[in-house]
Amino acid sequence: MSNLNGTALENINRICIQMIGGNYLILNNVEVLFIEADRQVCHLNLINGNRHTAVRHLGYYKQGLIEQYGFIELSKSILVNTIHLQKYSPRERNIQLTSGQILPVAKTRQEVLNKLFRQMHDCWKYDNSAPSVASDDLEPASSLSYGTFTNENSK
Repeated sequence: MSNLNGTALENINRICIQMIGGNYLILNNVEVLFIEADRQVCHLNLINGNRHTAVRHLGYYKQGLIEQYGFIELSKSILVNTIHLQKYSPRERNIQLTSGQILPVAKTRQEVLNKLFRQMHDCWKYDNSAPSVASDDLEPASSLSYGTFTNENSK
């Protein structure tokens, strides 16, 4: 991107959202737990407990959040930041976030989550490579990294 008055506009860790009232909110991507659709607007739920309403619908942000920031679609109305995934219950079809919130998973999105969690489970024992989720039927998720895991039994 180009510079504006000498300030670089490209900063991949920040998200700029236009809020109701015309103000813009700039957030670090890790601050966002999930985004929820509500007709022609969407609500950003943050780690500090705040909730902000954006003037655009979820579809406007969807592709960029999935491809650039590692969000994953739980349903047509919810995008969740994979950084904040804590627990996945396939039988109950829900996920728990690091905040403790529990969100439903649509049947049509369940296989993507199954694949993501299998990769997260398996990646630490081989080479700590970051898993990525892609499906011909669903939107691709960007490469995701999850830190280093140690297996106490292998020492």
